[in-house]
Amino acid sequence: MGSRGADMDAILSRLEEVWADEAIGPDVAPPRLVVGGGVPASFERATKYDSAGWIAGGLPPDIFAASLAKVKAAWAVAGRDGEPRAMALAYYALGEADPAPYLTHYYGFLGEETANAIASSAARDAETVRTFVGAFSEAGCDELILFPTVADPDQVDLLADAVGL
Repeated sequence: MGSRGADMDAILSRLEEVWADEAIGPDVAPPRLVVGGGVPASFERATKYDSAGWIAGGLPPDIFAASLAKVKAAWAVAGRDGEPRAMALAYYALGEADPAPYLTHYYGFLGEETANAIASSAARDAETVRTFVGAFSEAGCDELILFPTVADPDQVDLLADAVGL
């Protein structure tokens, strides 16, 4: 955990080097990255490496909004034009599905309390999904990725029904 920020900077720097290499092909435009994270270093990292913006993983809309304000401030300090693309990830498990086993296992490295908090934040019904969509939109989110926490393909249909598709 202690070196992951430096590791990410090294990875992103190397990607820029590779994409700038004309041996790959002069007609190939490099992809625009969206950098994630929830600490000040990640907000600044999102302004570098020709990033298109920032993504929040698993934050509630109010914390997303506060973090996005910090990203925008870092964007301005870095002299970047325009606004960063703002994205978020929210978890869901609809119907009888239980998000806890997946999320507590996945986030177990953060400790039981944090893993349980993340698991309990997952949308469990259509109304919560609609609330998430509206709240993230109001918070300035350009794209919300709703991520199922169970491996049941029916979750896609339940999500579509929840958002009225």
